[in-house]
Amino acid sequence: MIIVPYRITEKFIRDHPELTFIYSSDTRNKGGLGMQWFMAGPPNSFPVPVLFKFCANPEYFRDEFHDFNKKATDIIDEYLSIIPKNKPIIVPPKIGLGCARMLEYCPITYEYLRMELNKIMSHDFKIDYTNIY
Repeated sequence: MIIVPYRITEKFIRDHPELTFIYSSDTRNKGGLGMQWFMAGPPNSFPVPVLFKFCANPEYFRDEFHDFNKKATDIIDEYLSIIPKNKPIIVPPKIGLGCARMLEYCPITYEYLRMELNKIMSHDFKIDYTNIY
């Protein structure tokens, strides 16, 4: 069983090159909030977009066509296709539920994201909630 801290840090990711980590991002990979702030950078950490743009005026995914006639699910698929599948994949439990507000703006896309992540993620890890602050 792999034990992963509730707040996954860049140091934790770098200390565990035997694992692959997924974090939420925007489509430009420029957001500086939440998971992207803590998890971006290491070579074993990969973004999956959960909205078009993080900022003071965010652009959320919607459950309809958007952004040059491309559905959010197509964008998610593109990112998931480049993630190596040769190591256990760790997915934070709240991906898509923070600033992206996927349950509010795109619940169908959120369910799709969770279904696809569930297919590739390791089911042999546990989140350690003892030191969350």
